[in-house]
Amino acid sequence: MRRMLHLGMLCTCLAVVAQTPAELDLQNLKQYVGAPQNQPLQTPDPTPKQGAITPKVAEGRDSDKGQGLSKDELQARENAQIEAELKGLKARDKGPRRFASDLFETRQANPAATTEGGIAEDYVLGTGDVLAVNVFGSATFEVPATVDGRGEIVIPKIGSLKVAGLTLGKAKQAVQGLVGRQYSRTTVDVQVLKLREVRVFLMGEVYRGGSYLVPSLSSLVNVLSLAGGPTSTGSFRDIRVVRGGQIIHRLDLYPLRAEGRGNVNFSLQSGDVVFVPVVGTRVVMEGAFLRVAATSREAGESGAGIQLELKGSESAWEAVQFVGGVLPTAYASLLTLQRVDPNGVISVQNIPNSEPALRATRLFFNDVLRALGQTERTEGIVEVAGRIRVPGRFAHQPGLRVKDLLVGQGQLLPDTYLGRGEVVRTFRDERQELLSFDVAKALEGDPAHNLALEPRDRLAFFAITELRLPRKVTVSGPFTRPGTFDWFEGMRASDLVFRAGIPQLSANRLYAELAHTKDGKPSQVLRLDLEKLLSTEAGSPVALKDDAINPKVEPYDTLNFYEKPDYRTHRTVRVRGQVARPGFYVMDQDKPTLSQVIQKAGGLTAEAMPKAGILLRTFDPGTDPTIKGINDIMGRLNETTKLIEKAPGTAESIKGTIFRPPVLHGLAETKLARMVVDFEGP
Repeated sequence: MRRMLHLGMLCTCLAVVAQTPAELDLQNLKQYVGAPQNQPLQTPDPTPKQGAITPKVAEGRDSDKGQGLSKDELQARENAQIEAELKGLKARDKGPRRFASDLFETRQANPAATTEGGIAEDYVLGTGDVLAVNVFGSATFEVPATVDGRGEIVIPKIGSLKVAGLTLGKAKQAVQGLVGRQYSRTTVDVQVLKLREVRVFLMGEVYRGGSYLVPSLSSLVNVLSLAGGPTSTGSFRDIRVVRGGQIIHRLDLYPLRAEGRGNVNFSLQSGDVVFVPVVGTRVVMEGAFLRVAATSREAGESGAGIQLELKGSESAWEAVQFVGGVLPTAYASLLTLQRVDPNGVISVQNIPNSEPALRATRLFFNDVLRALGQTERTEGIVEVAGRIRVPGRFAHQPGLRVKDLLVGQGQLLPDTYLGRGEVVRTFRDERQELLSFDVAKALEGDPAHNLALEPRDRLAFFAITELRLPRKVTVSGPFTRPGTFDWFEGMRASDLVFRAGIPQLSANRLYAELAHTKDGKPSQVLRLDLEKLLSTEAGSPVALKDDAINPKVEPYDTLNFYEKPDYRTHRTVRVRGQVARPGFYVMDQDKPTLSQVIQKAGGLTAEAMPKAGILLRTFDPGTDPTIKGINDIMGRLNETTKLIEKAPGTAESIKGTIFRPPVLHGLAETKLARMVVDFEGP
């Protein structure tokens, strides 16, 4: 009797879940699914548990949901918001990554309801399935048929037939019998065009519990991904499908993740509850295991581990198999097991890395099983590096010498420096020794330079250009690309002029100077006829080899261009504020006065303040010591003024004695580009 009462209460909850506050119903169902069969249903706790996202009832006006957006756009926006919430919750999870959690990294917002690939004959039809009835023979036609609320399909001019609850194979036989009464010698085929949607409940330790509409053949993994998957306290190994108060299916995600085994395409029905219980025995795998190493590389961390959940009789052997076994580079003899006893004492024990020993080792909650790595060492090789044709590692053989590595492979390049090579020798205790040799003499077989090599030796060769300073030439003056350029053999003044670009408007196109430098000192300055060295659209002086007109350029030379002595540009002044005609004015005098500028602008208006005009000038003091000194003086004067103002009873008298107001006005700031002007003064 009590059991029937429980079932009735569960059905009532399923029926009214869309009409009552989602939080209470879902908590009620959660407690029911996790409770023993003989325990009465408890009143739900209205406080949502920490870390869960409670489904929310839609609130607000329609305009708040995104006025003007299409249905697909609204759905995409909602999915993006849910995805962001789930990422935020998962980011707060502590500890190593859980094995199989990558199955839920991407949330499949809308599981497909298509039937690509066909539907199995044992699929049970239900209300909402869309079928295609194809008839061949004495009568040929095709009609779509939807299973209605009574569980029936209607075939025009033939009749109706109840198919809900039948498998697809049984439904074909039933339709064949119905059609055969009207048309003889016919063959009937029934296919599922679209799967019905069913409402299922995701409960337990999931990030976003609630009710969801999903296609009836949705993968359990896809259904779980709608809720974000199991939480950090949820089980990956005992996911339950509850129907009518009975557990009808269990899913273990570990065989699916590790080996691709497991029935995830379970046929769901409306009212089914997918329940994720609390995690069981949880252990951590660290160190040189295959999947642990891969996870560490993806996370960019060293020493990262993987959390495993173990079932009943599983031992350390199964745990090692789940993480792919130990790496070939691991210390193969043993593993270490770290355990915390009830008193909080940490102990470590060694476990032989063998199947019998691992099967005999039972793991408990929060145990840490480690595979020890080994420090890699290079043995039996010599390394060749530097200015060499084929650098790399080569096998060491007894009696190997420097010449053996150079002659056989034709290792030397034309610019390899033959005066010196180096051997860096590393001993077994990691001490290092430097040995130098003459490369040319080593090739001749000189025993003093054709050194005998030992394992782990590193040979270094150098380029002859490393012994030379960079050879540069410099161009300065009013050209478009002045600067420093590489020097080349045979370079002439015209080549350097071409690299400097084209003359600017202010450039003197008739005259330039080339300064030779020798031993770091100017040795000669040549005057050049620049007009003969310029490249134009008509041509370039590439054939001009006369040293008197187009001299050769030596390293570290400097080519200087100059401006025209009488070149001037228009000087423009901008007048703003209380004048009759504000704007830009071109000055026709070399040194116009402020009064002339104001006169050009039509004079001051009646609202102008003649004693408070401001002159702003673009000015860069750079490193001029005079300007810097004036700035420092004005800064100190400003500090003195502030100190005087702070002295009680002395501010007015002392300040007035030392600095007259006209002097301080406009000089509190040390920017020399700003000046206050009295336009009424003399």
